[in-house]
Parts: sequence; structure tokens; C-alpha cells
Amino acid sequence: MGCCGKNKKVKVFLEQVKNYKKGDPVMRPTCIKCALKHISQARVLLLEKDKGYPEHYWFAMGHLAEAEDELIKDKPAEAQRIRNERIKLEGNKSYEIDFVSLIQKLVKALNET
Repeated sequence: MGCCGKNKKVKVFLEQVKNYKKGDPVMRPTCIKCALKHISQARVLLLEKDKGYPEHYWFAMGHLAEAEDELIKDKPAEAQRIRNERIKLEGNKSYEIDFVSLIQKLVKALNET
């Protein structure tokens, strides 16, 4: 799956460059759809880990971190919720994340926008 396109617009990029040059933090625009894709991909990779591909655990961790980044600007509570789950998984590779709950909350937020 590709990006929704929000972060690929030249206007967004140029604004981020301007902020960077001023010393301001550079944050990508919030994209709930991209966060949903990253969470879904993390779930698939964790299933693959359980089928004998242990390195997929780290790929899943990366996708969860990307999901957090997609939300941190405008949905910090949701980003924190994902982070909390990722940290639990980091402490216990057998931890079962409730992916359905994470996705349902984000779909609800998406429908409210």
C-alpha cells in the first residue's frame, strides 16, 4: 500500500524545510489512514513471526512506531496508546496486542473527520 499522498505534496515538503531552517520541529501531517495501514501491516508481520520468521518482529515494531508518528501531531492520545502497546510488546515478544481495538478507535476517529 502506498501513502495516502498527504505527505508527498510539494507544499507540505517546502513548509517542513522552512520550519527546519528556522529550528522549529518538523512533524508530518496527521494521517489516520496511513496509521491504519501501518497497524495492519504490523499485525501481518507478527503473524509471520509466529510462523517461523523471527526477524519480522522487528519489522512489526517499526510499523507500530510509524503508526505513532502518523498520529502524534493531531491525535497524541491515540499515538500514545499505540506506543504503550508497542512498549508492552518490546518487553514481552509474546504479548498479544488488541489490534481490533486499535483499528476500531482509529476508524471511529477517521469517520469523525
